[in-house]
Amino acid sequence: MRKILYISIFLIAVCPIVFSGQVNKTPQQLIDITIFNTQEKKNWIFQKDYQLSQLNQSEISECEHILKIFIDQYNIKGKAKLDSLKKRYNTPKYKHIQFLKNQFYIDLKKYGRQYIAVKDKHSHTIVYINCFCNPSEFSYRKQEWVQVEDGGNCFFQIKIDLNDKKVIDYKENGVA
Repeated sequence: MRKILYISIFLIAVCPIVFSGQVNKTPQQLIDITIFNTQEKKNWIFQKDYQLSQLNQSEISECEHILKIFIDQYNIKGKAKLDSLKKRYNTPKYKHIQFLKNQFYIDLKKYGRQYIAVKDKHSHTIVYINCFCNPSEFSYRKQEWVQVEDGGNCFFQIKIDLNDKKVIDYKENGVA
């Protein structure tokens, strides 16, 4: 009984210290997010008559929420496609073909993000998010866009209309 008491006291004392690093952190602090706000980067993605826009924490949180819902749906479809392919090619003739879950599934916790926002001609806030897996592999990610050829769903780009709260464009890199 005494051991349980000591363990309980220890946990009560230590848990707040261990978890306090995550309390009251913004999405930008919990996820590898970079916000770009330069004309040069805007012109590469958007029409020239769109105006740069600043994002606040609430808008970033809203984008992350919309992104998560979209990727949850992507993952549901991806699982169905993976299951279908595995079923179709589950024969000795195709035993050399492997279908990997990560080719059909996106785990957003493992992705870095680069944001840029504009106001369009209707005053809607449009947010472009460049998403890429293994963010620590891109040391330049805080200064330049992460761009690669191929890579499949490890690299994708999404546009969100914050006024309408919906995804208006999604592009995924090809697979070589």
